[in-house]
Amino acid sequence: MKTFHYLPPAPEEQKAFVAQLLGTIVALAMIVAAWMFSHETRMHAILAGVALGVIYLLAKIAWKLEVKAQRAQNAEIVLDEDELRITDRSSQTQTISIKDIEKCDVRGGRLVVIHQGHRVLEVGARELFDGMTLVQELLAKWAGKGSSGNDSSQNGFKPPTNFIPLDPR
Repeated sequence: MKTFHYLPPAPEEQKAFVAQLLGTIVALAMIVAAWMFSHETRMHAILAGVALGVIYLLAKIAWKLEVKAQRAQNAEIVLDEDELRITDRSSQTQTISIKDIEKCDVRGGRLVVIHQGHRVLEVGARELFDGMTLVQELLAKWAGKGSSGNDSSQNGFKPPTNFIPLDPR
């Protein structure tokens, strides 16, 4: 049984949030100054829209940072011999048998696990401590589920190869 934990927000992400916060404060100060010197209704509407946009961008970055911090604190993925336990950022655990996984694939650098028609896990290897090990072991266990050992490409999983065909097509 192996347990994989999510990485906490990097110091660069925290510094980026502080820079965004300072930029928002400066932008809002400039908006207030422009509001005071402008007497046109159109200009006030434009400035109000810009202020809402700047605040929205700050809130979006703050939310992403908070979600990542909660996930690092509460969430984990446990890979056992015959089951996968996924604990989300709100500490709710879902246990899935490896045999019940409909599809397990890597798309766009993210591991996607589908169970009963729903995505139960979509995670990048860089989001976890030792995440590449999770990807490799889960794909190997899923590919080997219920096989008699004679078909390595069962369930759509094909082992990686370096073969480059030389025949023109």
